[in-house]
Amino acid sequence: MNRILLPFVFITLTACENFLIKEEPPNNQLNNFEIFWNDFDQHYSGFIVRDINWDSVRQASIAKIETGLSEKEFFEMMKNITLYFKDGHVGLKTSYERVFYDSSNPNSINFIQSFSAYIENFKHVNEAISYGTIKSENIGYIKISTFTPTLSLSDFEVIDKVLSNLSTTEGIIVDLRSNSGGEFAHHHAVLSRFIDKQLVSMKLQSRNGPNHDDFGPYIEGVISPQGPYQYVNPVVILTNRRTASASELFTMALKDLENITVIGDTTAGSIGYFIGRELPNGWVYSITTALTSDRNGISYEGMGIPPDEVVWISKADSINGIDTQLEKAIDWLEE
Repeated sequence: MNRILLPFVFITLTACENFLIKEEPPNNQLNNFEIFWNDFDQHYSGFIVRDINWDSVRQASIAKIETGLSEKEFFEMMKNITLYFKDGHVGLKTSYERVFYDSSNPNSINFIQSFSAYIENFKHVNEAISYGTIKSENIGYIKISTFTPTLSLSDFEVIDKVLSNLSTTEGIIVDLRSNSGGEFAHHHAVLSRFIDKQLVSMKLQSRNGPNHDDFGPYIEGVISPQGPYQYVNPVVILTNRRTASASELFTMALKDLENITVIGDTTAGSIGYFIGRELPNGWVYSITTALTSDRNGISYEGMGIPPDEVVWISKADSINGIDTQLEKAIDWLEE
């Protein structure tokens, strides 16, 4: 089994690849679709875990194209195919709109907008990180809204200052709800402050053959403690269905440690690595080419990471600003 430090896994596997062709391909609906379909057929990693019948998609789509479609109708067909994957890493960007799968729980978004009833000394460090303490409790609260690549690594390394200010707390709540992910190195910077020893945080398999179940050997991602201070007191991670990608990697790496509990809703289940492509008509799409699993070889792709304790926020509580998930996290840390 191969082992490699996680930053290098990311650089190797998420760098955009050029779709190399010798001649300018014909720009018509059938050829654009065939390029799209064949690329997924040869490289997409989630056919088996998502139970997708790709051959039937091809047959139905070609039949529609042959009847004669307007450009908008062709877009709607490609949009529906993109959403059929139910994969947050499969997307389509066109002049009409940007298409991506919304993994929200249809019954409850499981997130409220204001935490003022629960948090004191609340500080917005930057676009990604806010923190404070739970009122009348020796419990810290850190909200990580995004791991977006539009911010710099230093924007996430401020976690050292945050943890220093919360170092005397008995526990911390890390709120990853509705954090849709982003840059690997950014999630890595925060994650490495919550471990006190080197560990395997994930395993990765890349699609490497023509069959939908052809995969290469596992590559292990190894992560080590970083920063001047590691927080190893009890931690609760809050998740919902919009906790995705890098946020899921964060949760997956920590979830089975003794001091960690995950509370809330199941995550999005979009944890694989993806690359970008461009069609002859200028539309850009993304394709997941590798699957990830936890250190025990369990994959949550297409299913999401289940919390240790399932807690939903009812519509009535949401309207009234009552965060039952956060309240459960406080209760757990009090115990």
